[in-house]
Amino acid sequence: MLKSYEAIYKQGQLIWLTDTPPLLDDMPVKVVTHFEEPNQFTPQAVETMLQRTAGALGKLERADIDRQLRQMRTEWDRG
Repeated sequence: MLKSYEAIYKQGQLIWLTDTPPLLDDMPVKVVTHFEEPNQFTPQAVETMLQRTAGALGKLERADIDRQLRQMRTEWDRG
């Protein structure tokens, strides 16, 4: 049976983010890594994206979109 555990690999050690797995001698382990690319968005790229998606959410001004994004981030952080 496979059970997933989340951890961060830091300085040669695993720092567990969820439950710590049981430690058994000679236990087989499979490791899957997740690499995140650094955010490559520049202010110009964001502006271009906003221009290309204009009207997708209806008639909103940039200030309205920014306000909605701030609200969503706040709700996400509370979750």
